[in-house]
Amino acid sequence: MRLILALCMMTSAAAAQEVVAFNGYSVTINHIFLTQFGGRPVPTDKTTAEAQRICSAVGKSAELATALQTNDMSGQFLFLCL
Repeated sequence: MRLILALCMMTSAAAAQEVVAFNGYSVTINHIFLTQFGGRPVPTDKTTAEAQRICSAVGKSAELATALQTNDMSGQFLFLCL
């Protein structure tokens, strides 16, 4: 039982994401990334889905504008709401 609880806690921590800013025109999300392409972080499907969900609140669709690596394990992703 404790092993299952520990695994669940590690999984939720590894999948942590945080919406940093939203102004109706863009949304910025901090998230742990798993892959890189050309030395730049690539957002997970969960991060992209969260940006889509937030932009849809103002009737728009999210499109990745830029990605910034904040440390070895995470990145900050700016999505434009178009």
